[in-house]
Amino acid sequence: MRKQLLFIAVFLVSFSACRQSNKEVNSNKSNSVSSISSQNTDTLLALAAAYVKRPGEKKEDLDRAKLLLGKAERINEQAKNEIDEGRIYFIYSTPFREAGDTATGHQYLTSSISHFQNKHAVLELGDAFMEEAYYYGISTPDHLAKKVRCYEHASEQFQQTNNKEKLGFALKNGAFYRLYRAEKIVYRR
Repeated sequence: MRKQLLFIAVFLVSFSACRQSNKEVNSNKSNSVSSISSQNTDTLLALAAAYVKRPGEKKEDLDRAKLLLGKAERINEQAKNEIDEGRIYFIYSTPFREAGDTATGHQYLTSSISHFQNKHAVLELGDAFMEEAYYYGISTPDHLAKKVRCYEHASEQFQQTNNKEKLGFALKNGAFYRLYRAEKIVYRR
């Protein structure tokens, strides 16, 4: 009887240890698959951004960028990374803005900003605010005020990340448009 109880106890301990190691192997596999998916998404997003920001871009470049973004989106559907989803929306906004469809581009950018705010992705949020400033012109006082606010929000985000180059760019542009707005108000009177 003791031998049987001892055998059952040893069997249960080894069985639970085996299950635990299988769980660790499965979680390591899912983590490695997730990191590979994230790396693939990063590569596709970087390539899409390069096509969009290419000097002397052509319509084909914007189409290639959209194609790459679609692939990144399909990969991210499996990985379900919220920050990557926000980055996909962020880069999607640019080809639409460049092609003249600013309404659709701004919708993508707004979705991107909400994703970044929910996940506290500070650097990405600052970049998104900088991009949003491009959607506002300087012809109306309302748009000019929104443009200045975008640069202020971006500089707040970049201060948190200690990214001096982007912070300087946001502060410089914010100050420029703030002065432009002040001069416009003074000259109207």
